[in-house]
Amino acid sequence: MLDLTLETATEKFLHFGNSLVSVTRVIAYRSKKTAHQEYPQICMVFKRLLQRSGSCWTSKSRTNLITLETSLNQATFTARATALAAFAMVSASAFALPNIDANIELDSKYQNNDRGASQSGRVELNASQKLGSKYFMAGRATYLSKPDGSAGTDDLWAQFGTESADIKLGRFEAANLFQTPGDVIVEYSGFSPYQANVLRGRQGAYANGSAPFHAAVNVQLGGGLSLEVSGVSSKGAGGATGLRPVLNYANGPLHLAAGVEAIKYEGTAATTTIDTTSCTLVGSTCTFGSTTTAATASVNRTGYGLTGDYNFGGVTLYANYAAGKSRSNIKQNTFALMAGIGNLTLASVFGKGSNLSADDKVTTFWVAYAIPFFDVKGAKITPAISHSKSSGPNEAPNATGFALRVNYEF
Repeated sequence: MLDLTLETATEKFLHFGNSLVSVTRVIAYRSKKTAHQEYPQICMVFKRLLQRSGSCWTSKSRTNLITLETSLNQATFTARATALAAFAMVSASAFALPNIDANIELDSKYQNNDRGASQSGRVELNASQKLGSKYFMAGRATYLSKPDGSAGTDDLWAQFGTESADIKLGRFEAANLFQTPGDVIVEYSGFSPYQANVLRGRQGAYANGSAPFHAAVNVQLGGGLSLEVSGVSSKGAGGATGLRPVLNYANGPLHLAAGVEAIKYEGTAATTTIDTTSCTLVGSTCTFGSTTTAATASVNRTGYGLTGDYNFGGVTLYANYAAGKSRSNIKQNTFALMAGIGNLTLASVFGKGSNLSADDKVTTFWVAYAIPFFDVKGAKITPAISHSKSSGPNEAPNATGFALRVNYEF
């Protein structure tokens, strides 16, 4: 068996066609003197090659040879075109092109408490592909360009396995345990309540360009049940490491998910900050003041999350509950109710943080309405408003924000 690549085989095939044309031209040249002796045999050879019938011999042998050369040029051109078409078809199947899509999301905001007007958003470019039947390999990369001129990566992962089980590695988001539909703008006054997403993924990056380790194993259990066990390893002061198993159930309009976060927060070293704005003069020496922050030890924390939604047709109801302890040992509980009514989203979140002395509470509402932009496919404009109020020892001013999101998928 010949060990040829597709490119090599195509090149040899085209070279063979060029050689046939050259041979015919030489024969035609020789036929000026020996056509009556050689032409019948030559014609029979090319008749078989071109699969033609009919008489070869006439009194104008040279004219016939020129005609035969023209026919061979046409046949060689057909061979070239066929080879190139075959090469393109085989390449398309053996080396499938990625799926490319992009979208822009631009938020124009106004927020109270002297925060004023601002813009945020990104242009998102996605490249993805999945190949294989019994066994598959998939991958996705999402590149971002932001209004401040910076660029970044949202997703960058590889996945491989079968229909019943697979493994995903890289930068991605694991299963969602706290759904927030219509979250164009979400204000939290005082503190952000726990939402069982510490180990969900997209943990940031290190200074050397690498990122924390993140992997997930997905197993289909049957009957609408699936299990995802993801793990994160984040080094450095305060980094979070741990496991996050999530059990999902989906059956028609009903979806439920429950999970646990087993987190280890890395400790921090003692730090000293020098105050260079003023000094104490001792003799002829100026001594600057300093502030020392004590080292902290590593701590283990556990969190829980439960989410569910049910689609009634034109209305979808959502409910979330999350509970856990923060790194500073504050017990947190968060409850949320949301509704999607066509293009309208209504949402409320109630969070509480408890310590030994008193409770901090935060209540947040938001409303968003997605408006299709006339008949432009993939384009919509979404006005939204959010309001938040807090109470307790760490009470903060009410937070209110308005936003207009322009989204276009192209």
